[in-house]
Amino acid sequence: MTNVPVSLFAPPRITAGAADQPGLMLLRSAEPLGEYPVTVLHSVRERARLAPDRPMVAERTAEGWRTVGYGEAVAAADAIGQALLDRGLGPDRPLLILSGNSVDHLLVALGAMTAGVPVAPVSVAYSLASHDHARIRAIADLIAPGAVFAEDAGGFGPALDALPAIPAIVSRGPRPGADRLSTLLDRAPGATASSALAAAFAGLRPDGIAKILFTSGSTGTPKGVLNTHRMLSSNQQMIRQAWPFLAEEPPVIVDWLPWSHTFGGNHMTPGYFARPDLTLAAFDEEGFYRAGDAVGFAEPGDPNAGLVFRGRIAEDFKLETGTFVRVGAVRTALLSAVPVLSDVVLTGENRDSVCALAWLNAAEARRLLGEEPEPDGDLIVGDSLRELLARALADHNDASGSSARIARLLVMARPASLDAGEITDKGYVNQRKVLVRRAALVELLYADPPPPCVIVAGVLPACPDKSGGLARVPVLNAASKDAEGGSKSNRRRNSSDAGAPASRSMPASSHSTEIGPA
Repeated sequence: MTNVPVSLFAPPRITAGAADQPGLMLLRSAEPLGEYPVTVLHSVRERARLAPDRPMVAERTAEGWRTVGYGEAVAAADAIGQALLDRGLGPDRPLLILSGNSVDHLLVALGAMTAGVPVAPVSVAYSLASHDHARIRAIADLIAPGAVFAEDAGGFGPALDALPAIPAIVSRGPRPGADRLSTLLDRAPGATASSALAAAFAGLRPDGIAKILFTSGSTGTPKGVLNTHRMLSSNQQMIRQAWPFLAEEPPVIVDWLPWSHTFGGNHMTPGYFARPDLTLAAFDEEGFYRAGDAVGFAEPGDPNAGLVFRGRIAEDFKLETGTFVRVGAVRTALLSAVPVLSDVVLTGENRDSVCALAWLNAAEARRLLGEEPEPDGDLIVGDSLRELLARALADHNDASGSSARIARLLVMARPASLDAGEITDKGYVNQRKVLVRRAALVELLYADPPPPCVIVAGVLPACPDKSGGLARVPVLNAASKDAEGGSKSNRRRNSSDAGAPASRSMPASSHSTEIGPA
């Protein structure tokens, strides 16, 4: 960027004030929002009028770069929009989009919205990583699309097979009965839009539905979030004000975020598609959305520094002692302390201690152990891994308060299932769903005595001595020093957990040995 006479980024101006209810804080931007057009389509058409040859989008292909200018994009959108109207699509018959980010995806979306047809781009994981495609079928049943677009008929073939009654549009690859996108585009560039398309475009309103974006399903079945034209257009104005340099020089953006998700914090949605019950439950009496996230100031007392995500409130729980467990914070701390684990699910609601179901970070295991432990049924076991984790848990617990100490752990061999809802398309583990589907493993964690497969903090696998018997492993750590009653870590823990009830100690396995002096 050359000779930009303005600041790159506008400084944040956030006000923090007391809300109507005690204990709540209301954050607002002190920067008034400027005027914006009715839809982003109006912005695109204005750009096409002023600079029709300016590139709007470019995509690297096997043959090189495919670049489409604003003028060409508007002509393509008009052709596609008219073709969709001819096929009976409209405000109540949206277009389902299965493909990821691409030039064709953008042109199809612009064409649909130009004709007043809402688009519903769905995460590609539901097409390419799913085996039963149940979520795609559920989404289609909910929104009743008039057509479905998939760029590659081959790669998305199984997903299209799950929607046999919905007319398909594809860019490439054989698909019997499907329309080709090239057919929809088969109109002279720049030809005058039909009266039907012109009327549809003229009828666009700020509160009309532009997109239906689906939640990741971290707390259940994905829900269709309504995105209005006002939301998209005002969001662009927010970006223009947050990035003042856009007024001087249009940017070139490397766009990698999936278009099936919202970018940049659109204005508040009017609710969920065809689910007034969920919409009512999602907003409080003042109209604020209940996000369900725990957050904190990045810098204490300074709202301009932003907010830090602290986890999902719905995942938190209490131990039987009344100790509250912040799952997001404990999970993050555990994964930071024990990098040989790739993810964990915490358990302990109404029990006497926090335990964990975990997945292995195979690359880190190979680096630390020199090999990747082999699965044994649904679990991954092995003395070297158990020893590593027992030590790591003991160290983690020594530095943690009572609500963050992990008493026991199991390493699972079977990955989280997208189809079963154990993991979202974004890779976020649904803690509650995993605990329900793997309840038998949870019970193993709390068995007395624990079976050999359960890793107990501060307890190592037994090892043979020179005579062939079992010998205790001579390892000193905080747990053993606490038992002697004179360690600083013990005094620190007593101080930090003052008033917090202690969890009942859990017996060791008959196949294990406590970490401590020989």
